[in-house]
Amino acid sequence: MSLPIKLVGFITEHDKYIPGAAVFKDVLNSTPVNAFTDRQRADNKKLMTYLEQGCFLTGWMGYVADLQTRELIGPDAYFTDGVWIWPSYFPHYLKKFLYMEINEAFLDHLRAKNFVFSLEPGFEENKLAFEKEFDAILTGGRSNTFSL
Repeated sequence: MSLPIKLVGFITEHDKYIPGAAVFKDVLNSTPVNAFTDRQRADNKKLMTYLEQGCFLTGWMGYVADLQTRELIGPDAYFTDGVWIWPSYFPHYLKKFLYMEINEAFLDHLRAKNFVFSLEPGFEENKLAFEKEFDAILTGGRSNTFSL
């Protein structure tokens, strides 16, 4: 059984092989929303909670620094709910740039779950295959293995 992998919140300067990753200057140049509706404001709080509850998928020995300030954001890691995968830096930039564009399909997925985090059924049984598939995307198809 293969689970679908969907990616959200990736920035090219952090993850150059991710298809559809945003270019950081485009994040910076996004047009701010003048006023959030009550629903958007409530959804944003629920979104942050959801992202913080993500299941660790994979990571590297290292950290991620803010592209603007060079402040340390956190570990070079990736989280999932068994369908969507997001980088550890995604919540940081969402807090910093409230108007950052978010994939509407991802928001629909969260709204359908009422923003309650849970792993997709079947994920635990297929986690290794899911991780390998994501690793191939993350590394541009290059193998992470080596031999002596």
